[in-house]
Order: sequence, then C-alpha cells, then structure tokens
Amino acid sequence: MQNINSLVHNPRKTVFFDLDGTLVHTDEANFLAYQKAVNVVLPYKTVLRKPVYARFNRNELRKQLPSISIFELKRITQLKVKFDAEFISSTHINQPVVAKLKNLRFNCDIFLITNASRVRAEMTLSAHNLMPYFNGVLSKNDRPLNINKYQHAIEFLSVDVNNMMVFENESAQIKLAQDIGIPANSIQKV
Repeated sequence: MQNINSLVHNPRKTVFFDLDGTLVHTDEANFLAYQKAVNVVLPYKTVLRKPVYARFNRNELRKQLPSISIFELKRITQLKVKFDAEFISSTHINQPVVAKLKNLRFNCDIFLITNASRVRAEMTLSAHNLMPYFNGVLSKNDRPLNINKYQHAIEFLSVDVNNMMVFENESAQIKLAQDIGIPANSIQKV
C-alpha cells in the first residue's frame, strides 16, 4: 500500500476519491429516497427491507417487488432522484477519509470519481462543505455507459496510473481499477 506521506512530499500526484461509502456514507439517504418513491408509486405494496451489506438499488427493488412493471420501476427511479435532496441530512462523512483528503489537497490534484449523478455528487459534497477540496468531479453523466469510471477518468484527465492513488470502498470497483492498470499498492480500500 502506498504511503500517503509519500504523496504529500511528491507534488502533483493525482488522487481519485469515490463518493458513496468511501468519502460520504450515503446508504441510509439512498434507501429512504427509494422508500419514499415506492410509497408514491405503489402506496399499498410497500415496506422495503434495507439490505444489510449492500447498497439498495434497482436490482434489489426488483428482487423485493418481483411483480413491478417496467413503467413503475422507471417512475420510482425518477422520483428517487427527485427525493435524494430531502434525505441529504441522513448522509455523513467518513471522518478518516476526509482527513486524508484534507491532508492531500495542497500537493495533489484531487478528483471525485463517482457512479453517482453529477447533481447528487455535487449536492452531497456541498452539503458537507467538501467541494473546495476537489479539482474536479467526474460522474456517471460524464462518460459513455460502457466504460468504467476509473478508465474514463484516466483517459479524460491523461493521468499516469503510476503517479496516482485511489480511495474506494467497493471490491468490484477496486478490481476494475486494477484491471485497467492501477497498481494494487496505489489503491486504498476504505
């Protein structure tokens, strides 16, 4: 694992931070927004079960409500996005990771790289006064659907994978980062 202090003393490294579950704990807010959306679309069907070890998403919604129509699913997803702002107060920062962010900000180029929408990512960062720490945000809205977030960020920003660090909580995303050449010792599993 790469030492954070080595980044501080080696200027202009690039650091990528993931948002959900890494920098900010957002699972509770995400679930509450889904629950409210389901209550609007399907008012008689619906107490959702929050997954213990996973983030609630469309796949989980389909599992819990197998008879849901495509139209209902689409409407719930649209409303969920609308309701995200109502539950922003249910998010909280990951203090140790934010401390690392603040430590690295003066000597590194720091980017938020996320599968969240740009609107929700910026809303979440702003709610926690974290926007000033980032050189930029690359969201799911900024890349083609068939490319992973790290591949897109490296190509878009022309980043050298040997001169960077990644903070990520999801094992699947870590594997994708390694598959495109980011060295394992440059990835901090959160």
